[in-house]
Amino acid sequence: MRPMTSNEAQLAAWLQRLVALLQAGGGALAQQLVAAVAGRGALLVLDDARLALDASVGEAGTLELRIVAAESERPATCATTGETLRAIVDGRRLLDAVVADGSLDLRAPLPALLGFHELVLMAIAHGPRSAGLRRLWSEFDESWPRTEATSCAAIGRQAADHGGLRRFVPDVVLRARSPLADSRPNVDAP
Repeated sequence: MRPMTSNEAQLAAWLQRLVALLQAGGGALAQQLVAAVAGRGALLVLDDARLALDASVGEAGTLELRIVAAESERPATCATTGETLRAIVDGRRLLDAVVADGSLDLRAPLPALLGFHELVLMAIAHGPRSAGLRRLWSEFDESWPRTEATSCAAIGRQAADHGGLRRFVPDVVLRARSPLADSRPNVDAP
């Protein structure tokens, strides 16, 4: 078993705290946490940190998370960057958008992905009301290495991008006129 790097050890500690905070609140969020991750394993890659995670329900009925440095180069179940994670938690990017554009690579059966999606949305919604989650996020934001410049405006201030598929239509097709347009009677004529 290879030893964890300092970034991996810090990330593992934060993940353990995150699980403890989500369980401590009880309610629907704690139930969704157990439903989404109990009995599952994952290979998490965040920048240069590679962690193997296994979650199980302990004798006390609480979720227990075992985290070790990932040995193999097998494909990650969840891979992203610190900057993408910051953008999601800060509300600058939507979870669906980062999955769609490949900034967050998730690999699991659809029911597991839907459960994970619900868990992340619930945790993000709960974050502003939880002092523990805010402290944990602040520590991550201040301590985790920044890898790229972020100058992305908040989602509400971003211009909508419409017509993405239209860009792939060849110019000749866009400029073409319908032969039916010339043979129609002019309805505006008196």
